[in-house]
Amino acid sequence: MDTNAFHELIAQVRSTAAELAQAEQKVAAFKAELAQQEHGAQCDSAPQRAIEPLPMRVSSGWLPALDTPSRLPTRPVTKRGIAKAKVV
Repeated sequence: MDTNAFHELIAQVRSTAAELAQAEQKVAAFKAELAQQEHGAQCDSAPQRAIEPLPMRVSSGWLPALDTPSRLPTRPVTKRGIAKAKVV
């Protein structure tokens, strides 16, 4: 390879490197602009709440007897609840 061809090859490599650097700068600028648009869209949108499952109701398993007679003796009901049994 003669000297002129070698210098021409070096010039082509340098111009390709310069074009690559320009392309990288364009890509970085585009990414920054896209990130700003996404950030602005998130700020402009209505506040989003985290979706949480509804809490399950806790049941003790106790159900009132409706039509069946109770086997236990009944106690009178007062304003505060069931009255305590009197000790004789």
